[in-house]
Amino acid sequence: MGEQRIFDINDWLIDQLRCTFFIESLPNTNDFLSWEQLIGSPPDTSSYSPKLSKGEEFGQFEIGHLRLSYVPNRIDWLYIPFISSEEQLLDFPTLGSSNESLSVFIPLMEKWLESCQPINRMALGITIHRPSADHNEAYEFLNKLLQYVEVDGNTSDFKYQVNRKRKSQSGIEDLYINRLSSWQAIKLMIKIQKEDAGIRYACQTTLDVNTHQDYEDVLPQDKLKALLNELVEMSIEIAEKGDLP
Repeated sequence: MGEQRIFDINDWLIDQLRCTFFIESLPNTNDFLSWEQLIGSPPDTSSYSPKLSKGEEFGQFEIGHLRLSYVPNRIDWLYIPFISSEEQLLDFPTLGSSNESLSVFIPLMEKWLESCQPINRMALGITIHRPSADHNEAYEFLNKLLQYVEVDGNTSDFKYQVNRKRKSQSGIEDLYINRLSSWQAIKLMIKIQKEDAGIRYACQTTLDVNTHQDYEDVLPQDKLKALLNELVEMSIEIAEKGDLP
């Protein structure tokens, strides 16, 4: 799209990253790379319920934690910040700059896709925030990013969500992409030894860019990486240019 960028992708910090894969059958761990094959070391914790065909693995990854969870017809990979229970939370938890976090998470998902079982739908979930000096600046950011609504420093308790479908350019015929985004201003009250120690403000958006539910075929294996990268590119476009058709 030719619209001008409002922010650079690295003006945003990533709160979490998620890849979701919908499958026709029960998850079969023999049909995709194990945690150890993918990460290079065993998970910190692992659980499995044969009766429910449900499992979860969890462990450290780069500067955060990675969680693999699977239930019938769905597999999720979630990358979240490391939060120590022993340290005082002094700012919004983050995985760092957007490019830095995407550059480690997306290649991991590309590698996993090389051996996965057949996939019907794919989704990329990203929650990001842009720190602001105060309440007013957080709403100024929102006003720049949301051309179809108007907000200012007098606005509060605002949340805006929209889905703008677009045809996929991945080469998969008749495939459309849902571009779901939600927008809000957030704040974090900081307390040290039960005393108020300040407030942090930010503009936050949560993106869920996913293949449309009306596509009924299995996604072509040789197009999965291209499709994942298309979801990444659409997410970056929203972060940089705001809410666009």
